[in-house]
Amino acid sequence: MFIDAVELYHVAMPLISPWRTAYGEDATVASILVRLHSGGQSAWAESSP
Repeated sequence: MFIDAVELYHVAMPLISPWRTAYGEDATVASILVRLHSGGQSAWAESSP
């Protein structure tokens, strides 16, 4: 199997209410979506940054 192409998408999904900790506040959750293309097929994966 050979990988023909790789696509990376950095997304930030908004939270319904901010996540608060002693270090600060986050209003979004960051994630990286990966799409691989090989021989006319594609596959998706997700990872934290």
